[in-house]
Amino acid sequence: MRARAHRTPLPSILLANVQSLENKLDDLRARAKFQRDIRDCNLLCFTETWLNPAVPDHAIQPAEFFSVHRMDRTRDSGKSRGGGVC
Repeated sequence: MRARAHRTPLPSILLANVQSLENKLDDLRARAKFQRDIRDCNLLCFTETWLNPAVPDHAIQPAEFFSVHRMDRTRDSGKSRGGGVC
């Protein structure tokens, strides 16, 4: 791999327990736009998202260059509140 001036050649991952992602989206979008260490992450992973199927993917997408993959907690999973991964 070729080294880049401001990026490490290794993949970078941000893992955060956010407890309600919807409430923190404006902050996340600002950080993804202006904070280099977050903007350059290859993977952002959030736990305790408190998302449910009524929240569409586009509503929680931090920026246009990210893809959203999620596993909501539902009644079928045995949990109706809290939890989930995005």
